[in-house]
Amino acid sequence: MICPAKAPASSSTSWASAYLRCFDEAVRAVPGQGFPQDFARNTYVQQCARPVQQRLALVSLSGSFVVLLLGVASLWVLPRRLMRRAGPLVTASAEWQHRAALAASEMGVRRVPVVVWGSVWLQEAFTAGRPGRTRIVLPRGVRDLPPAQADAILRHELAHMAAGDVTLVWLTRGVWWALAPVLLVPAVTIAVRDRYQDHRGPLAVLGTSFWGEYGVRALLLLTVAALVSQHVLRSREHEADLRSLRGRTREPLESLLAGQPSPTLSWMDRARATHPTAARRVAALRQARLPLPVSLLDVTVTGLLSAMVMYAVADLAQSGFTGTSLTGAPAQVLSALVTGSLLSVGWGIAVWRGTPADGGARPFPRGALLALAASMPVGLVA
Repeated sequence: MICPAKAPASSSTSWASAYLRCFDEAVRAVPGQGFPQDFARNTYVQQCARPVQQRLALVSLSGSFVVLLLGVASLWVLPRRLMRRAGPLVTASAEWQHRAALAASEMGVRRVPVVVWGSVWLQEAFTAGRPGRTRIVLPRGVRDLPPAQADAILRHELAHMAAGDVTLVWLTRGVWWALAPVLLVPAVTIAVRDRYQDHRGPLAVLGTSFWGEYGVRALLLLTVAALVSQHVLRSREHEADLRSLRGRTREPLESLLAGQPSPTLSWMDRARATHPTAARRVAALRQARLPLPVSLLDVTVTGLLSAMVMYAVADLAQSGFTGTSLTGAPAQVLSALVTGSLLSVGWGIAVWRGTPADGGARPFPRGALLALAASMPVGLVA
């Protein structure tokens, strides 16, 4: 009988072939029928497949780590790229630096950013830069605005800094851009292996079932990531508007937004937009209430992520703990703990955001509860 501890799958053996080999060895090593034999064979298979299962878990965790690492690296890359596109940048006069310093002091921003002017083509203000060297880039047309409206723009950008949005927004964008190339790695690896190692033709390579299944999974993951990214970016704009109004009247900012043109956008353009429309921002201003109310997108994204995390953590734990006493119930408990924490934080924050500041009652959130109930099974399918 071959000892399972001495029969690890080689680095060139796939997961499926390793499991088939281990199963064949288990049948030969433990003959007979009945529960004791089935249990012994299952134990044998788990011990035999333990190396390849742990390698599978390591590959999955490595992919997640690479996405996060690329997202963190984008905190330096993406802002520099945007500032180059907005340039050449010119440092604003001492008057504008003083106005920014006064507004920063009022809003509790400790490190005052440098105010710079963008090129003549720049139309929207933005804040970028790594921590400690943040810049507020303003369009040159801001100089022609009434002082109250110009200050409203400065305070909006400073509100992003006061809320810690600068790092959050750029990290959100970076993770989105990092996800796509990481998802291409398995596809390119499979295509190259089938074409040059297995000597298959192009049609035979594309004819395998891998492409359909992996394509659907990748599309679902990208869709959820896009929903999260768009929701974070849009909600930050609303909250920055409301934070900038503390101690001020809303008329300058409201008149500034009302004067912006309202182009007719297709549904695709509206879905891809990272900023809410001027009309939506004006409507949020007129509500004039922080925290923001809960939205259906809040709970839908929470349910999707919770269900997807529950399955992913259980699968990783089962793979990593194969052949140990931690398989089965302990892996499920770990998955439940992680998922429950995510669901409680996501749903708890949504409920907190929807609580009126004056303590008044709100209607029962039937729509939000239905969205949460519907998004959980969709997340499991995803």
